[in-house]
Amino acid sequence: MSRELNRELSSLPRRLWGQWLRLGLAPTVAAALLALGAGVAHATPIQEGARSQELQLQAAMAVVAGLFLAGFWVEGWRTDTARILLALSRSLGKNLSELTAEDFRANAAAVERIAVEAQRSALMLGWGAALVPVVAALGGMPLPHVLIVAALALLYELYLLSRHRHAVEVVCLATTGDLVYEASVLAKHLAFRPTTLQRVAMVFGWRPRFQPDDERAPRRKSTRVRS
Repeated sequence: MSRELNRELSSLPRRLWGQWLRLGLAPTVAAALLALGAGVAHATPIQEGARSQELQLQAAMAVVAGLFLAGFWVEGWRTDTARILLALSRSLGKNLSELTAEDFRANAAAVERIAVEAQRSALMLGWGAALVPVVAALGGMPLPHVLIVAALALLYELYLLSRHRHAVEVVCLATTGDLVYEASVLAKHLAFRPTTLQRVAMVFGWRPRFQPDDERAPRRKSTRVRS
């Protein structure tokens, strides 16, 4: 079982990389080349002080930025440690405080599937960003502006590539059973009912700190995976 888990974990970076190449980089580069061709055929020259061209560029950049933020939120939300813990808790029919290291090891494949699907969803949003410069070029946007928008779409794909490390860390914690620590802390956080005085303190930035049960999880500096 341990060898099988290690094999699956070692293959995860390759799966994410292959998925990124197929669904992320390749479509974005193809769209950029299409936008370049359309820009050469339909682009208008840059006119100094032309307000309409400035508005076109701002609108195109706003659409790409909006899709960037949407992808950022979707990928981060789906791979959030707390959300994964709650999903496993529901699927196993156990409370968070009852989850064991064996539960996480047995369901490491489910955590890996969540990470891969989260990346896929974010990559599909990138298709919309990649099409923006194509539409803009067909609409007559100046070629330099088209290239700027296409570069933004490519930066989105590079951002998703940088998130592979986070996905691998989450799956690694599940495989080793270290998410028991997070489950114990999250259970206490959800069960916490602040007093009136504590509510007032929370308005000014105070936050309670929770420690895992000593008998269930060793004291650790931090296993929190930052999204």
